[in-house]
Amino acid sequence: MHGTFTPLLALAGAALTANAQVQEMVLPKGSDTNSQMRVELASSSALGVTEGTLNAVSLIMRGGSCDCFAAPEESPTPRLAIASFANSLSPGIVFANYDDPNQDKFFIESFVGLPKGCIIGGTLTITARPLGSLSFNDGLSIGQVAAVGTTFTNDFANWSYGDRVSSPPTLFPGAEWNDTARPDTCGYTTVIDLNTSVGVGSDTLISRMNDLGVLDVFSSDDTAIDCIVLNLELEQGCTSRCDPNPDDCFADVNNDGLLDLSDINTFVAEFVTGCP
Repeated sequence: MHGTFTPLLALAGAALTANAQVQEMVLPKGSDTNSQMRVELASSSALGVTEGTLNAVSLIMRGGSCDCFAAPEESPTPRLAIASFANSLSPGIVFANYDDPNQDKFFIESFVGLPKGCIIGGTLTITARPLGSLSFNDGLSIGQVAAVGTTFTNDFANWSYGDRVSSPPTLFPGAEWNDTARPDTCGYTTVIDLNTSVGVGSDTLISRMNDLGVLDVFSSDDTAIDCIVLNLELEQGCTSRCDPNPDDCFADVNNDGLLDLSDINTFVAEFVTGCP
């Protein structure tokens, strides 16, 4: 399901120019017609160029539609690791969709296939609204979850949604996070700078994305999420790293450990040849 948009990210490593037009491609995720990830690339008007002449400048990935919580609900696509981690916190918990109006649900999402080693800045924009009086103690965590045997480690930066005593940093200061103090049914939007958001130790979220190529989002548990936008600034001319195991990097078509135009050329050649 995540692999449906990973190959497109190969273009972000070697097929974009600074004098680029923004193109948007909406890619289906799985068989759910209400589930999709929008990926925008600052790209040239044509891809038929020689290798090395194009460079990435930005990559935008959107989860959900920013539509004031309009129906139908849209399904996130969390990684198994964060789904298992969330279930370990509250066994049997029901996970929320985008625009889900129901309380007592964890919202989890994952952005995968990020260009390792090429990210130099970025923001995460989230639109949310409280669903009731018990929303006051809800919070947002972003980072990475890893499975270690039957246990989990997490490298998260944490926020509370609204002002409360002994809280982590607040996303929406000035009033308690509940539907009485925060009555706007279209929700509230904030932009988180991923350069300054620090997880475990001295790592920033940017450095962790460069190492792992993923970003997990976790929100509890009486708060609705309308949409999330991940906007990454990429180093021009950078070639994204792939893990040695080709199974971990679907876009590395020729299995050379790099994401570059040769992967696109290999795919096109195989596609034109067709099946035997």
